[in-house]
Amino acid sequence: MTKPQQSLERQHERLEQETREKWSDNSSASVRKAPGGEPWGNDHPVNLRFSIPLPFGRYYVTLVAGKERRGADRLASERRKHPLLTFGNVAVFFGLGCVCGLALLALIQLASAYLLTQLGIMVPPK
Repeated sequence: MTKPQQSLERQHERLEQETREKWSDNSSASVRKAPGGEPWGNDHPVNLRFSIPLPFGRYYVTLVAGKERRGADRLASERRKHPLLTFGNVAVFFGLGCVCGLALLALIQLASAYLLTQLGIMVPPK
């Protein structure tokens, strides 16, 4: 059984008993034909998904990028539902900025030590 089918079965189990009894095989077939899975599909040039195990739980990260196909109304609606400036978003961007900044400082330190050694200004320890 595929993941979308498993998801459909779990949703069917959560329906009220009366609704499940009225549910026909034709209804199931119609729902299976409907678009499922991720709301954005799988045809994006960038589609990164991974989990990060941390001591206080596993967290997932998803980055999907590609050509914008949503209309102006949908963009406005989604911007209201999912604002960019939230505490979580700011914290993640700040953390990523710190990590990138530290990596850049380390790279500059290594490059300067290499250049100073090559120019004979600084002699490496023996």
